[in-house]
Amino acid sequence: NQGARFAKWRVVYRISANDPSQHVMILNANTLAHYAKICQNHEIVPIIEPEILIEGDHSITTCQSIGLKVIETLFGACDLYQVDLAYALLKPNMITSGKQSSQWPDSPESVAKHTLDIFRQAVPSNLAGINFLSGGQTPEQATDNLVAIQKQNDQPWNISFSFARAIQEPCMHTWQGQPENCDSARAELIKRLRANCQFWESVDA
Repeated sequence: NQGARFAKWRVVYRISANDPSQHVMILNANTLAHYAKICQNHEIVPIIEPEILIEGDHSITTCQSIGLKVIETLFGACDLYQVDLAYALLKPNMITSGKQSSQWPDSPESVAKHTLDIFRQAVPSNLAGINFLSGGQTPEQATDNLVAIQKQNDQPWNISFSFARAIQEPCMHTWQGQPENCDSARAELIKRLRANCQFWESVDA
């Protein structure tokens, strides 16, 4: 009723010996940028979601290298399509090693460093916001990594989260569809919400 309208488009990238190819990165970038421009032409805020899948045995440095190419290609296409980034949101994955890698799980500090390294290089400062997806991590991992990212000072963008599974999964597991579990499920939901907002609570304090 207040006029806020959003849309989301997701593309995915798998990391393997030959993927993602440069062709796929260019094709996906142009698709996302074209979609974003169409949204803005109709007064809809585009949420742009380029997700590098967490499955695989790749290292965190490999994910970082691929992630940099994906993000650079994406914003090059956004510039080509004249997307107004001040009215667009990015919903990316965090930079991690693959779940089948011997490095998994990465420390939150390592995730924050590798993620922000590429974002500082490739994401324009006028982007409205970055809202991370949980991308196959456990709820606790997604939260810990998000907080570690938020703790890094002097970022030009608003950094938050845009994931449901890492919020709802523990609550749903506790509830199990049983009325007698509702109070416990609510408590679990509040616990997950507070965990994901702890950085901002500390700032407010």
